Amino acid sequence: VQSVLFKELQAIAIGLASAEDLRLQKVKIGSDSLRAVKAINKLEEPPWYCRDLVAEIQWRVHKFTSVEFNHVFRESNRATDYLAGKLGVVNQCNVFMGPPDEIRSVILSEDREDKTFRTL
Repeated sequence: VQSVLFKELQAIAIGLASAEDLRLQKVKIGSDSLRAVKAINKLEEPPWYCRDLVAEIQWRVHKFTSVEFNHVFRESNRATDYLAGKLGVVNQCNVFMGPPDEIRSVILSEDREDKTFRTL
């Protein structure tokens, strides 16, 4: 399936599987796909081709003490966008990153300060 929604849900499912492998108990997931967050939180019916993925995500949630799914605006996703560009397409769940370079350090600092940017 080449749907953006499907790919977003697939990434969330992989992220939860990785969190489970790392034996994490409390997980917060932010997605810039409002439809994905609404489907997972049972606020919107997912399209037929995403139902199995949403069911898998909801099944995985029960393995944690606490899981929270939130919508984050794409503009606040600079660190993720930067890492995705640096790493290219990653098909593995676990990626090791060395110490942050100068650009990543600035982006991470701005994220901690809740700095926002407007896009046109």
